[in-house]
Amino acid sequence: MTVRRVRAGEWARWRDVRLRALRESPEAFGSTYEQEAALPAERWRERTAAGAAGEERALFVAEVGGDWVGCAGCFVESPGAPPAVISMWVAPEARRRGAGRMLLDAVRGWAAEGGATSVRLHVVSTQQPARSLYESCGFTYTGRSEPGRRDSSQLLLEMEVEVSRIP
Repeated sequence: MTVRRVRAGEWARWRDVRLRALRESPEAFGSTYEQEAALPAERWRERTAAGAAGEERALFVAEVGGDWVGCAGCFVESPGAPPAVISMWVAPEARRRGAGRMLLDAVRGWAAEGGATSVRLHVVSTQQPARSLYESCGFTYTGRSEPGRRDSSQLLLEMEVEVSRIP
């Protein structure tokens, strides 16, 4: 398994893995499959190009034998704020094989190169496997939470980790 930054020309593959993630794990994301499936190709090209080369955003994929089995992104929401992990997902057939940890390590490396000292994320409180992964990677709860973006009955817990801390 390898993890690497997505390339600008891979927009169709990025769209496919993102839509698969939304279809297979809808409760984990703020957007829906229907919303993102309706986006025009140009929007996917823009997103992928920004994630491939931008200093404010990065997209990573986990590959096994050429197949994309996971993804994670990170972006700087505002100057001085820790970069936020987004679009984190691992295909069911690749879970518990190190893909999630490798994706998070790639995100931390990118954040550190940009001068960040930590990264943060939000996780749905009921997603225990995701919470366990983040905890095993050194993320701790900040004590902040917010209602779910798609479902306000869900609780999103904020977690953060120093980019230099690798358990």
